[in-house]
Formats: sequence, structure tokens, C-alpha cells
Amino acid sequence: MKSLLHLQQTNHQAAIEGNHIPASPSNKIKLATVTGPVSHLLRGERTALNTLSRCSGVATLSRKCVDIAKSNNWHGLVAGTRKTTPGFRLVEKYGLLVGGAATHRLDLSQMVMLKDNHVWSCGGSIAEAVKKARVVSGFSQNIEVECQSLEEAFVAAEAGADVVMLDKF
Repeated sequence: MKSLLHLQQTNHQAAIEGNHIPASPSNKIKLATVTGPVSHLLRGERTALNTLSRCSGVATLSRKCVDIAKSNNWHGLVAGTRKTTPGFRLVEKYGLLVGGAATHRLDLSQMVMLKDNHVWSCGGSIAEAVKKARVVSGFSQNIEVECQSLEEAFVAAEAGADVVMLDKF
């Protein structure tokens, strides 16, 4: 809706953000009312609708994943760890939050991430890779280890990894 605000328009939000809205072709729901000059509405409507649709889709899928985790008695976090669409990073990260998931990290500077090639460069030792990463990253930077098995996850946790990501698990 911010794209519309830049075009001298006002809007009124009709739905509460984060609530599930049971919309369907036969049950249309009014999300907002936007007023302003027609030429301005037409310039901003596609951008606003596409952005809202993208964010809503991410939030909906995130909520489904969080609900599945909770129904299986998972007490950890569900985090969006995949790459974002160019130009939509903030929109998609916000959708994760609205859907109840964690954002993992905003960009590469927010966490040290050890992947298999980093572990291989340390002789295949996850513990050694974590140790070396801790030395160069300092005490305040979190270290995440991407693990391919439960055994690797335990090794990473015991080595002091702050985050263990189960990749293709």
C-alpha cells in the first residue's frame, strides 16, 4: 500500500494483518479501501496488488509450515532459509514474520554459515570448521552449520554452532 501513498492517495485497512482470511471466488473479502485521483490509482494499483499478493502468499505458506511443525510437537523455530526474489527481500521476509516464521537472516552479513565445502576445507571436520569460524568471526557473530544428517547436527551442536540447519533432510 506504500506504493499508493507515494501517489497522493489515502487508504484504509479493512483486515487485521496476520489473521487468516477465508477468501474464495464466492467469498470475496475487502482488504482495504484506497481513494485518490483516478490517474494516480491506475499508476499504483498493479504494483500494490502484486506486492500484497506476494507478501500474502509467503505469509500463508509460512503459517502452514508453522502449523505443521506445531502439530508435530516441534518447539523450535521454523525459519525461511531460501533465497528471496530480487527486489522483494523485505516483502518476503515480512511475509515470513506475519505467517509466524522466523526470517533466518536478512543478508549474508548477519551470520556465518558453514556449508559442506567449508567443512571439507577443514579436513571434513565440522568441529574444526566451527572452531576456525569462531576465531575469525568473533564472539558476537552467530555461526550456523548446514547439516545433511542428524549425526552431523549433533556434532555441530556439540562443537558450539549457534544454529543447526537441516538441509535436504
